[in-house]
Amino acid sequence: MKISCFNPLFIAILLWSSMGMAQTLLTVNYPSGFKPVGLETAITTSYSALIKWHEIEGASTYSVLYSGADSVKSVTSIINSVNLSFLSPGEKYEWIIRANCNTASSVYTSWSAVRDFTLPNAITKQANELISDVKLYPVPVEQELNIQWVSKETMELNVTVYSVTGSLFYQRRVNAMEGLNNIVLDASQWPQGSYLVQFGSGYQSVTFNKLIP
Repeated sequence: MKISCFNPLFIAILLWSSMGMAQTLLTVNYPSGFKPVGLETAITTSYSALIKWHEIEGASTYSVLYSGADSVKSVTSIINSVNLSFLSPGEKYEWIIRANCNTASSVYTSWSAVRDFTLPNAITKQANELISDVKLYPVPVEQELNIQWVSKETMELNVTVYSVTGSLFYQRRVNAMEGLNNIVLDASQWPQGSYLVQFGSGYQSVTFNKLIP
């Protein structure tokens, strides 16, 4: 069964509420199918993690709870992904989400299953010491986007591109050679906006903010 706020059973519950029944009935004992699925951790650095899940049709927002060793924090997203930042290197985090199917009435799905991720430890030598002269061209881009950079040594490198709202658009592991490197991406289907280009090698990472008009 497709997870949707427009599922007939969910609509019946909403109508029940609109007729004046107890609002508390809307927050408990939902069928197990009415919760977000497809949870995954797409990208991690020493200080951040991009988490994703399957979109729920009709959801207005998603509530995310995540916890480390000392605290529980929450964040709200209008899309089915979010970038958690200012995290602690080497720490394990657990997270759950639920969807809001009616902003005005705060009608939520059940909480998802618990997922976790562990961030890599930070090391002294950061990627911004190894990578320089990053260029994105042409700007504005219509079809192909070139990402060019200079590497100070030969190394395996993760190159990722995601929007400022946390949606992943590109991820690839490349063998960067010492000196000038260049990769070409098909950006013909990307929407207009600002994108983050992230380079990571092992536990090292650096992010460059580039606007693609």
